[in-house]
Amino acid sequence: MEWWNAPDDYERPVLSIEGEKPADLSIKNDDTFNPYERTPDSTVPNNRTGKRDLKKLSAWLKMMREMEERKKKDEE
Repeated sequence: MEWWNAPDDYERPVLSIEGEKPADLSIKNDDTFNPYERTPDSTVPNNRTGKRDLKKLSAWLKMMREMEERKKKDEE
């Protein structure tokens, strides 16, 4: 393989996605890389509303597995 350098007057084409605005990659002055010191964005909704009942989740998963087994038996 042989490497060729581009001519001095060569300009590389700028690639972009049409219809998209450019992403803001700047870091805010008060922003930190420490996850314990970060504050959540106020624009992102927080969908968590309290603790989750794992017993109900377990019962639901068991019910779904039983339904899948019944479907398999009915198909056979």
